[in-house]
Amino acid sequence: MWVLGAIAVIVATFAIYADAAFSPLCGVTVHKIIPAPGGKLSAVVFDIDCGATTGFNTQVSIAPVGREFSPDRYPAFLRLDGRHDIALKWLGERALEVSTPFGTRVYR
Repeated sequence: MWVLGAIAVIVATFAIYADAAFSPLCGVTVHKIIPAPGGKLSAVVFDIDCGATTGFNTQVSIAPVGREFSPDRYPAFLRLDGRHDIALKWLGERALEVSTPFGTRVYR
């Protein structure tokens, strides 16, 4: 019985730490990088794939231009359920307009 308990703890621990940003088993795919007019920041559209047991997602972060992108370092301010072709338009150096398809489920 204690063996099953230990296995349950291991599985639960893995599930908690299998978050896309921290798991080496997950892959990050960058789809678009759109620089802001001032050239210092860019909007990054990406998804994180952790295999067959996770759903599709579309995410957007703001990152400095010229730096290697990492969702750990530059976490998403927008997370959508599913893969979507979203429209991004910089309205200035610090204002970004994001358009999503009608009915898109937004997590963040």
